[in-house]
Amino acid sequence: MTGRTAAEQRARLRERVELRRAELKEREEDRTRVVDRLRTLVEAGWLALVLAVSPHGAGAGDEPPPAWSLTRALDLAREIERVSDADLSQEAADRRARRLYERFQILAADLGADYQPRLDLDDELLLVRVGYNGRDHDVPSLLGALRESIEVRRSLLADHERELLRRFLLGEVGDHLRNRLRQARALVGEMNELLERCRTASGMALKLAWDPVAESAPEVRDAVALLARDFALLPDADRRGLEAFFQARISEARQQWEAVPWRDHLMAALDYRSWYRFRILRRTGEGDWAELTRRGHGAASGGEKAVAPHLPLFAAAAAHYRSALPTAPRLILLDEAFAGIDQGMRGRCMGLLVALDLDFMMTSHDEWGCYEELPGVATYQLYRDPALEGVAAVRVVWTGRHPGAEETTS
Repeated sequence: MTGRTAAEQRARLRERVELRRAELKEREEDRTRVVDRLRTLVEAGWLALVLAVSPHGAGAGDEPPPAWSLTRALDLAREIERVSDADLSQEAADRRARRLYERFQILAADLGADYQPRLDLDDELLLVRVGYNGRDHDVPSLLGALRESIEVRRSLLADHERELLRRFLLGEVGDHLRNRLRQARALVGEMNELLERCRTASGMALKLAWDPVAESAPEVRDAVALLARDFALLPDADRRGLEAFFQARISEARQQWEAVPWRDHLMAALDYRSWYRFRILRRTGEGDWAELTRRGHGAASGGEKAVAPHLPLFAAAAAHYRSALPTAPRLILLDEAFAGIDQGMRGRCMGLLVALDLDFMMTSHDEWGCYEELPGVATYQLYRDPALEGVAAVRVVWTGRHPGAEETTS
C-alpha cells in the first residue's frame, strides 16, 4: 500500500468519525430534549395522577433528587410504557387535544369565579394551570389545596357544631329533649298497662318494648343517661361524650342528606325516635315475656293470630293522636277487623279503643257492638232491594245497657 492510499483511507475514516460524532451529538440533543419534556410533564403534575412519582421524578416519600439522570428518565419511561396503551398516531393525538379542550371548558365552568384556569402551550405539551388564592397551581396541587381547604372548613364546622351543641344542650333544647324522652317512656308504660289488661281467653297478653337500636345500643343508653342529668353538673368528660354522640348523629344525617341545610342535620341528630325501635312482646299465662316473631305468631291459635297485630296498632294510633290538638278527631277505620276473634275478646278489644280514647268506624257482616265495655255505639244495618231505589238503614244504638232500633231510608 502506498503512502497516498493510506492518507486517503485516513481521510475517509476521519470523515466517517466526524459524521458519527455529529449524529451522536444530534441524538444526545434529542435525548436531552425528550428528557426535558418528560421532566416538564412530571413537574406539571400530570404523571402523579397515574404513577407514584413526585414532581421531581422520585417515588412518593423520597427526597427530591439533585438533578435528573438518564437512568431515572429511562426507568420512568419504561414505567409509562408499562401502564399506558395510548394510541400514538396523529389522529389519536388530535382527538385527545379536542377532548382536553372540552374538559377544560367544563372545568372552567365548574370552578367558578374564585379560580382562574388557563391552558399553556409548552413546546408540544398543553398544560392546565389554575390560579387560586394568589398562587398558580397545576391540577394535582390544586386538588391538594382544595382538600386542605376542605379539612380546614370541616375543622371549623366541627368547632361550630360543638359550640352550638354546647349552647343548645345546656339550654332549652336539652330540657325539651329530656322532657320528650321522659314523656315517651311514660307513654309506652301507659300503653303497656292498657295492653296487658286486654288478655285473650287463653291468657295471652302483649306489651311494647322500646329499646335502643342494636347497632348503637351502648352509645344511646349512655347518651340518654347523661341527658337525664343536669347538664350544668356534668363532668367535662361526660359533656365531651355527649357532644361526640350528637356529632356522630349529625355526620350520619349529613351522609344521608348532603344537600339539605345544617339545621336539618341538627334536627335529625336530635330526633330521639331514630335511636330506638319498638318490639312486640308476648306472654302466655304467667310465663316469661318473649318477642313476638313471625314464627311465634304462626304457631298461635286463630284468635291470637287475629288479635296480635291489632292491639299494637291501636296503641300506635292513640300515640299518634297525642300530638294533635285536643279538639282534633281521633278516628280510626276498621274493615272486618275482628274476624276470627271470639265475642269476649271483641268486647275487650273495643274496650281498649275506649280506654285509648279512640273513635272507630268499622264494617262487618255480623257485628253489633253490644258489649258492656262500650259506653255507647251506633250500628247501621243496611238493606237494599234491587227493584227499589235507595238503601234502607236500620240504626241500632247501644247505650251500654240495652239496644234500641229505628228505621231510616236514604
